[in-house]
Amino acid sequence: MTIIQRHLHGHVVVAGYGTSGAEAVDELVKRGADPETIVVIDDRTVARRR
Repeated sequence: MTIIQRHLHGHVVVAGYGTSGAEAVDELVKRGADPETIVVIDDRTVARRR
């Protein structure tokens, strides 16, 4: 776990990918966030298909 943690920095975590979560991700990208640094956590199957 320590090795993994060394590489976990510079990310943005969004909890939930409903309306608000999706809007937050869109806004982050519009403001210049690298999409590769955005991590979305959502347990709904529908959210994973977006």
